[in-house]
Amino acid sequence: MAISATTALAFERPFGLDSRADLDPYLPIDDLKYEYAADLIPVWKLALEHDEPELQRRTAEVVFAVARQGMKGLEVLTPSLRKLMEGPVVDRKVHLAALRALTAIGDKQSASRLYDLSGQLGCDAAEVLEPALAQWKYEAIYPAWRARLEDESLERRYRVFAIRGLTVVRDEQSAAAVIRLATNSATSSVLRIEAARAAAQLQTSGSETVVEEMLQDEPSLVDRLAAAALLLLHDGDRTTDILLRLALDASPAVQRIAIEELQKIAPAQLLTLQSQLFDSHDAKIRELAVLSLHPYPTSEHAAILSPMLNDHHPEVRNAARRTLVSFFASSDEMRVAVIKAAVEQLNGDSWRGLQQAARLVGQIDHEPSASRCVELLVFDRREVHTTAAWALRKLQVKKSLATAFEYASNRTQEIRSGRVDPQLYTEQLSQLFQLFGILRYQESVPLLRLYVPKNSATEDPRVGAIWALGYIYQDAAPNDLVRELTGRLNDTNPMAPEADSVRAASAVSLGRMKAQTSLPSLREFYGLESTMYPVGYACGWAIEQLTGEAIVITHLPPQQRMSFFLTTYRD
Repeated sequence: MAISATTALAFERPFGLDSRADLDPYLPIDDLKYEYAADLIPVWKLALEHDEPELQRRTAEVVFAVARQGMKGLEVLTPSLRKLMEGPVVDRKVHLAALRALTAIGDKQSASRLYDLSGQLGCDAAEVLEPALAQWKYEAIYPAWRARLEDESLERRYRVFAIRGLTVVRDEQSAAAVIRLATNSATSSVLRIEAARAAAQLQTSGSETVVEEMLQDEPSLVDRLAAAALLLLHDGDRTTDILLRLALDASPAVQRIAIEELQKIAPAQLLTLQSQLFDSHDAKIRELAVLSLHPYPTSEHAAILSPMLNDHHPEVRNAARRTLVSFFASSDEMRVAVIKAAVEQLNGDSWRGLQQAARLVGQIDHEPSASRCVELLVFDRREVHTTAAWALRKLQVKKSLATAFEYASNRTQEIRSGRVDPQLYTEQLSQLFQLFGILRYQESVPLLRLYVPKNSATEDPRVGAIWALGYIYQDAAPNDLVRELTGRLNDTNPMAPEADSVRAASAVSLGRMKAQTSLPSLREFYGLESTMYPVGYACGWAIEQLTGEAIVITHLPPQQRMSFFLTTYRD
């Protein structure tokens, strides 16, 4: 059953592998939502109007925090906060807290006073206020920002605030001054890079001459970084030529800026740099090189990506696999090329390449690879043997069942005898058990039932086994199994409750088994637990299978935030 209008979180699984038991049916987890009691605002108003400075400061800081978190109705506090800013600055902390609170509330009417006050309160106030003034388009500050660009005596942070503010308001008349700042070798590197990125926003063409001058002779690293940043949002042949040069820079930081811009304006040109980029010692550059092939599925590129499945960095390996998956769907020719690339790594002995290749053959449904995946079940790296089990579950090749079952049985005996660590095999066994359920492998029932009792094993294989039993006994199940699963659902003993994931899997399987005797228990927990949590939803889903009654999605009511030093008194 499809779920709409939900903010459910996805289950986190090791190595990015999904679990069919999480998805069939999809068991949501709702974000816990919070709200603020409306009667807090009058209390805060009284505190702000009190004559104790420390109370005023702490309350203003609370208002700032809750405003940033989205609390509504705080506008009624603005007169009290404004009053705190009247007169000379006697207690800097109170004035600063009031300024921050009014800025977070969005009190544009106080912009002039806030700006005047920030000059007395220093950088801490400007750091909060000036981004807001930029968003509010407070034009009175523009001349001061422009002047700061040229004033080398100022603290660097003030000049950074000016650059960012002028960029937000798109003050094109300051573009020339920002470019001068970016190209001034006497300026700090932080300011130069900040100015270069701002200049690219304010002037999106015509910076090529300035950049070429910066790159003459032996430019410093900062010169090259600033030059690359100045060309952001530019295009044209001249820009492309400069960026191609910078894409082979000695610094990966410079390369990254250039490559990412070339991917936007001239992706085909990057193919000419292919060999140099793939040989980079920097993982991010190799990842960008992989991604540059994404728009161009060819057999040659598939062959290049095959060894990248074995790269030392996981982001590079994942990018290579995802790119090959996209190639696979593009044409029959590419299907052959991608299968060749995958099998080449799958027949290797490096755990990195084996893991990615196993995942790849599962994604492209290459059934002939199932025999190799069975062999990898005994591999000594968890990444590989877990992914191999996942791939078998995806491939669903019946010929693999007997060997996979023998392996799972032997591994279970080793775990139960204490000879191996069960945590190393928890996800692997869960995937294999789900395979047995999907293919309704009756021979696996005695093994699966070993995992039903409480504390019989770790959580994941128990969930996989219980979920699988629901498929094997779809529409009818032995009475003793129904009683056992109903017992798992009912086990909410406060001293040692059953795991919620096991309870949810039990409810799902009872629904699949059409276990009418479990209806009272299913109805009980459907009423007690929100359907935005696995157990409540699973019970509702099971009732729908048994009776045809449509599940009703019920969200948990928002929780009140009460963790404030000053709240209303409730008897």
